[in-house]
Amino acid sequence: MQTAGKAILHGAISTGSIIAMIFFLFVMSRVMIMEQVPQQLSDFMIALSDNKIIILLLINVILLGIGMLVDDVSGSILASIILMPVAVNLGVHPIHFAAIVGTNLGLGNITPPVRRSSIWPAQWVKRSLMSISNLR
Repeated sequence: MQTAGKAILHGAISTGSIIAMIFFLFVMSRVMIMEQVPQQLSDFMIALSDNKIIILLLINVILLGIGMLVDDVSGSILASIILMPVAVNLGVHPIHFAAIVGTNLGLGNITPPVRRSSIWPAQWVKRSLMSISNLR
């Protein structure tokens, strides 16, 4: 009975931290929208090049960088707020953009420097990251 209580407490703490993170992401997104950051970024990227492929490659690089530093949920919220206007201006369908975001954030999660997809399993099985990654 005591282990069930610990499991419920651990689940409540994890859920609360995720909800708090999503709340603050949405607050930050509203501030960014009020300051017109997505529109300014869209204008800047379109001013860099008129070629849609170059801008899409730049979006992919930005998403890989976001994926290296932030987890999937936070990264997808940030990307949808910041980069969606750019993709819509290029004529990319929102569902296709979601596939681009998911793929690039997933690739970013398994690459250094953060490697979230490797750190969490290492913590769960109580082993070092080096032993999980076969780097030793």
